[in-house]
Amino acid sequence: MPSTSSTSSAPPSMPARYSIPFFLALIVAGLAGDYFKYPIFLNIDFLFGSVFAMLALQFFGIGRGIVAAAIISSYTYILWNHPYAIIIMTAEVAVVGWLFNRRRMGMVIADMLYWLIIGMPLIYLFYRVVMHTPLSNLSITMAKQAMNGITNALAARLIFTGYALLTRSSITSYREIIYNLLSFFVLFPALTILMTNSRTDFNEIDHNIRTTLTQMIQHDARFLESWVSDQKTATVYLAELAALQTPQQMQSHLEQATKSNSCFLRIGLQDKAATIVAYFPLIDELGQKNIGKNYADRPYYPILKNERKPMLSEVVMGRVGKHKPFVAMLAPVITHGEYGGCITSILNLEKVNEILIKNDGNDIHYTLIDKNGNVIMTNRTDQRVMTHFVRNKGVMKRLNDQVSQWIPQLPPTTPASERWKKSFYVAETTIGGLAEWKLVLEQPVAPFQKKLFDNYTVKFTMMFGIMVVALVLAELLSRQLISTHKKLLNVSRDLPSKVATNAKIDWPESGIFEVMNLISNFRETSDSLATQFYEIQQINESLEQHVAERTSELTTITHEVSIILENAPVGIAKIMDKNIAWSNRKLSEMFDYSKKELVAGTTRKLFQSQEAFDKLVQEAFELHVQGLTFQTEQEFIKKDGSHILVRYVSTAIEPADLSKGSICLMEDITRHRQEEAERKAFEQQYQETQRLESLGVLAGGIAHDFNNLLAIIMGNCSLAKMSPEKFTNNLDAIEKATERAAALCRQMLDYAGHTQVAKTQIEIRSLVDDMVGLMASTGHKNIVIKAIISPNIPLIHGDASQIRQILLNLLTNATEAIGEAQGEIDVMLTKTSVDADQPEKDHLGRVIPVGTYACLEVTDNGCGMNEETQHKIFEPFFTTKFTGRGLGLSATLGIITGHDGALQLFSQPGNGTIFKVYLPAQDKDSTIESIRHITPASWRGSSTILLVEDEDQVRLIAKKILNQFGFTVIEAVNGKEALELYRRNPATIDLVMTDIGMPIMNGYELFFELKKLQPDLPIIISSGFGDMDIGSKIPPEEVAGIISKPYSPARLQEMLKSIFEPTSQKTV
Repeated sequence: MPSTSSTSSAPPSMPARYSIPFFLALIVAGLAGDYFKYPIFLNIDFLFGSVFAMLALQFFGIGRGIVAAAIISSYTYILWNHPYAIIIMTAEVAVVGWLFNRRRMGMVIADMLYWLIIGMPLIYLFYRVVMHTPLSNLSITMAKQAMNGITNALAARLIFTGYALLTRSSITSYREIIYNLLSFFVLFPALTILMTNSRTDFNEIDHNIRTTLTQMIQHDARFLESWVSDQKTATVYLAELAALQTPQQMQSHLEQATKSNSCFLRIGLQDKAATIVAYFPLIDELGQKNIGKNYADRPYYPILKNERKPMLSEVVMGRVGKHKPFVAMLAPVITHGEYGGCITSILNLEKVNEILIKNDGNDIHYTLIDKNGNVIMTNRTDQRVMTHFVRNKGVMKRLNDQVSQWIPQLPPTTPASERWKKSFYVAETTIGGLAEWKLVLEQPVAPFQKKLFDNYTVKFTMMFGIMVVALVLAELLSRQLISTHKKLLNVSRDLPSKVATNAKIDWPESGIFEVMNLISNFRETSDSLATQFYEIQQINESLEQHVAERTSELTTITHEVSIILENAPVGIAKIMDKNIAWSNRKLSEMFDYSKKELVAGTTRKLFQSQEAFDKLVQEAFELHVQGLTFQTEQEFIKKDGSHILVRYVSTAIEPADLSKGSICLMEDITRHRQEEAERKAFEQQYQETQRLESLGVLAGGIAHDFNNLLAIIMGNCSLAKMSPEKFTNNLDAIEKATERAAALCRQMLDYAGHTQVAKTQIEIRSLVDDMVGLMASTGHKNIVIKAIISPNIPLIHGDASQIRQILLNLLTNATEAIGEAQGEIDVMLTKTSVDADQPEKDHLGRVIPVGTYACLEVTDNGCGMNEETQHKIFEPFFTTKFTGRGLGLSATLGIITGHDGALQLFSQPGNGTIFKVYLPAQDKDSTIESIRHITPASWRGSSTILLVEDEDQVRLIAKKILNQFGFTVIEAVNGKEALELYRRNPATIDLVMTDIGMPIMNGYELFFELKKLQPDLPIIISSGFGDMDIGSKIPPEEVAGIISKPYSPARLQEMLKSIFEPTSQKTV
């Protein structure tokens, strides 16, 4: 038997994430292999599923191999109508797996032994003893399944061997490769020829059966049509005579026709009422008269009266003489164009039966059926005349236009061969002018099945014998071919020690050229080793001297490394089992401990708490075991108890053995962090200073706009006094001017930073439009600032005040570049897409990420810049002016970077400058929800409101507005007075509306004092400043509403309604 001692039978390693999907894929492929079978003939199929079951055995071991085999072979229950093949094929994988893995036997030989000793006896047990399969069918089944199993095992082993050689995931025996290839090149061609020939023979037999059956049905149809036509002619002739003669005259004609034509048993003439008026014979065999009998109840008379054409009747029970089933030829008697009765010729079918038997033989089943599906005549033993023609349960499969195949449905555990044995080839045709009859011819498959099985039982048995002999010969040849290799293996084992001891080596001989070359190479290697051993012996004599020299050098290097470590600028320590085993001078200086103190005790004394110590130890351990470096920054404690911030880095000396300790580096970064904090504070201070400087730039324009608005208000007040009748029109103008002034204040508050600075969704289009308007008001008269804004600008995510700062800095830079000359600044805002095919680069040459951007472009026709200036313009403190700190464009670039944007710069001396700012767009689904102010119309309230306001005029106007809305108002001029009023009237006051900036007690203090008294009390904040301070000091969810001054009555009414009637609308 082929031993695989040199072959690794362990499954090849496979990543865990691929293991289960690959196993399931093998099962699916196995089921597909059984489904896409190779049919030989009559349910003798060649299956391929066990190929993948054997692969599962080799890849995953015997356990999963058995599971895969059971699942894959379960499809045979559908194919063969019994479960026994599942047991046989699952047992095959189990036995082969045991022999292959435990007994170290080759898979193909193990499979052959299984079929010879276990598989074929199991087939005999299940097929012969349990299912009673005939011996002729049993023999071919045994031979076919055995060959199928062995061939699939060989294919699976070859596939696995190819995979193993390709991936080097396991080692395969050279002898097994030779054995499998020899078997393959002998078995597969022979098996392919046998399967092809058997399939060809079956197709030829199938074709002959179809052709013969088609010819028979055509011949029988012609005969029956001719026979029916003859009887029809005679009957029609008699009907034509009956139309001209009396019934008494017709009696002789009926007698003559009956006696002259053996195909007629009797003939009668019936009137239109279906009563016999002439008949031969007159007296039946029982002695009863036939004339006068009425047959109006026969089902074919209404059809005959309606059609008025000769026709064949269905099979009915006779009433003349002994009651027997009969069929008749009917011809209507037409007198003067009217139905006057009919001639009924009772047909004798004996001649038809004789002709069909003679033409078709005894193997062909024929059945003649009437239009109701009842049997007229048949040679089938399971059908009776005048009963409905019914087959057992089965399936009729259409083969061509004339021939079908009927396959019966058999009970479970019945061999599939029995189903074919009981199947038929079927041909059908209609008879009669009105297709009254149908002829059915059936050719049983059983005779042809027996012929095929008898023929191929011998061939399959011979092929199985050839397969067994070929496998045994392949085993012997592979052993012989590999014998020299085995000898060489034994000789070359421990070859260096044999050469070193001058042992005699008996080299093998071989007649194979490649093997002899291999032996020759080993000999040369042996001689070379002997020479090298001698040289090594000579070298060893001087080795001790070299070792001494290297030891001295190593000592010197060790001393040098020790000096370097001791004087390193960072603390270094070797830690073993949480103790410092060694440390350098810097570590002692860092913690004010001596080296002796550091080594004494654990490192716990350097940590603030036990929790911090345990946390660092655990985190470092998790990385050290993976061979990774641990890094952290945290506070440690010096000897005097003071805290220092330390950058801590450690790595294990040997990750596989953490008991050898770790090397740690510690650096005191306390001063570095302090400097960094100071730098950040300076930057924040600078940004605030720059904001204030920018406000100074805008102050002139704001004053200009405010003066215009005040002029509008003052002028309309004067007009109202002069023309009281037009007072309403003046009030509208005053209200509009007030709203514009309020909007201007809100814009300045946004820029000054008195609103929330968190990044939000921004409609940059309106922001740019407002800023350009402000700058146009504050700018020089010699400079024209134009805004060109596209309609489809996307939303961006950012800080609105910082975006304003970008635009202000760029416009300021452009204004200074133009100077006193006449100039123009274009501010363009567009939607831009950056594609991978056409990349854009920023001012440093970096590729701008692909995406959609809002592109802000500021173009001036000023003096421009050379390349040197362009390279330095974004550096902090660089400026080309006599005044200023030169931080504007540096801060601008920082803001753009903070918004994940990019900047491009294009400039030439004398040709102006272009700055392009790319700001990433929000997602496509982002939109700006328009704020809808819903006018509450005539809504009124009835509650009591505590109004807190230190400005008398503002408080008076607010009180009147609230009174107009139906509210009762209690007034207070500061927070302290309001708190005392509420304490006296807590049940009366339903809502508090308070200002923020007030003397004695401000709005914030009042808010929290009132919430202590009544947490659910609704409070509205009314302020002339932005909402940033309010939002930072009061949680937004605790405020009923925030309304900015100045506000319209409608806006206040809307907010009050949303508070007192929260279901009606939300506060905007």
